[in-house]
Amino acid sequence: MTRPGVVVSLLVTGYVASLPLLVVPYSATATTLLSAALDYQFRRTHEPWLYASFLVAAAAVIVAAPVPLVVSPHPFALAAVPLGAMLYWIDTRLWAWWTGSRIQATDRSTGWIVTTLLGPFPEEIIYRGGLSVLLPTFGPAAYTVVSAVLYGTNHYHIGRKEVAFKAWNGVLYAALYVAAGTLVVPLAAHLAYNVASLSFVREGSRG
Repeated sequence: MTRPGVVVSLLVTGYVASLPLLVVPYSATATTLLSAALDYQFRRTHEPWLYASFLVAAAAVIVAAPVPLVVSPHPFALAAVPLGAMLYWIDTRLWAWWTGSRIQATDRSTGWIVTTLLGPFPEEIIYRGGLSVLLPTFGPAAYTVVSAVLYGTNHYHIGRKEVAFKAWNGVLYAALYVAAGTLVVPLAAHLAYNVASLSFVREGSRG
């Protein structure tokens, strides 16, 4: 990789690493501006909509950057669907073992459901696609670790345990990207995971 490529990879990594720090001020600013402009009272049910907007905007920056995003079809995508669903099943068991509490069914707002289904698209663009600039210089192992850690960290606002679970999930998603060379495969697994999570929700987590 040329020096400009190294610079781009460091800039992209720095940008992705900054996202968890930007979520809170973004939400506060958006809430204030929308409340003033639309004369409405903010409710917690609006949080998923704000977060979904944040993810889409963050992914748009990656798309606009000089980062090659590979989205070509791959036969592994079909196999990734049951793999993603199985990953959620494993997480439910791990969660029960770690917390001592079972997953409980819960009512969900439309915003939460939309974010659950929409989230994998910008998240895969950011954490697997954007960070793929690390692969030529630092290799798949470093890419997988950085991708998983930053993906997990981005969920700190949900809870500390969720950071660990998402980092563990991120290892699989990154490995799928390395193996297939296209975002379609980890996206299929991620979508399957989130669809499975719509049946139940972990206590203290959005699933």
